[in-house]
Amino acid sequence: MASFRDVREDHANESHDQLRDKVLTFWPNGKHDLGASTSGINCLIVLLKRIYVSMNEPLWNKHDESVKQMEDDNPFMAHAWLLLGLSLNTIGVALDNLTVQVWGKKLDNVAPEDLHFKNLVSHARMQTTLWSMPQFNLMLDHLWWQQDTRRWRRLQHKATPTEVKDYFAKWHPTPTPDSVRLDAFPGMSLDVEVNKLFGEFSVGEFTVLVRPDAPSFFYATFTVKDVGQEKLDFNAFRRFTLEVGKSVDVDGVMRWQRTGRPGQMPYNLMAIVKYRDTADGSDLIRVYDDFGNNSIPVGKLPDYASPEWRMADMKNGDTFLALFVYSRMPPKSRPPFPEVYKNVDKTEFCEQSRFFSKFSAGRRVRKRE
Repeated sequence: MASFRDVREDHANESHDQLRDKVLTFWPNGKHDLGASTSGINCLIVLLKRIYVSMNEPLWNKHDESVKQMEDDNPFMAHAWLLLGLSLNTIGVALDNLTVQVWGKKLDNVAPEDLHFKNLVSHARMQTTLWSMPQFNLMLDHLWWQQDTRRWRRLQHKATPTEVKDYFAKWHPTPTPDSVRLDAFPGMSLDVEVNKLFGEFSVGEFTVLVRPDAPSFFYATFTVKDVGQEKLDFNAFRRFTLEVGKSVDVDGVMRWQRTGRPGQMPYNLMAIVKYRDTADGSDLIRVYDDFGNNSIPVGKLPDYASPEWRMADMKNGDTFLALFVYSRMPPKSRPPFPEVYKNVDKTEFCEQSRFFSKFSAGRRVRKRE
């Protein structure tokens, strides 16, 4: 077990920046990277690593009781902290240990479709752990309008009609990437499409209210459409602004309204995972640092992080997950970095961003009622 080293414990005497660098740059390789069959697991592990780099407490404290419980319930989360060493055999053992913990069987005996990223990222273990953390809480309590009392009711109210329960079922008790879906098409405005998820909607004879929270992270699964001569533009997905809105009194009735600039929260792209388009194809991941630069691991770039594809290459029907993080970059700034890693000078841009960050770093967005 000496080769299975938890970075939080094995390198306890290093600075947090050094630990973050190890987490972000040591990716699954060797016998952990068996091509298409393990690309889904490896994309999930890299996604978790990127999330860990943007979080502090409690996940960095492996002795925290809530963290221990979470990682017991979700072996993927514990596995993403491991530095597996250089021994190919022990790397393979670590992967088998993971699949035994999750499915009760070694990798070779797990159903191939269970290893697809789209199934892993919305796995029940992910829903009850990572996606249930406050930092990923996309929505406030679901509400519906009870006409006879002229009041908004919570989903749990005893009078909640079946149509309303069915409408919210995909997001209850916790949304997952598979349940937050948007279209991706040429010329789209990400701001517009994301904010369409929220507001008042008619469900049969009833009105429901979907309100955004102010999460640290935001995610959605996109399906490509309307691609022809005009292609998807990667720059359209770099950033978006969430309108968190607020409740206001309108003629004696509380209504949710967008508030414009005072209620806006900016988010930066931190990861894209392109779902395999055939059963025997590969899932592919690309991650970005806080400044928008494509991050790559130490050593050889694995096939599941291939630099050969571009967003402009995507076809109608292709699907991808995009994960965003609350932004501390200057408003309306455009990162001067390409979609795929290239060794460019980012000194000036990073300095500007750090200057801006010192004014925004202390900002904490409390969960709103």
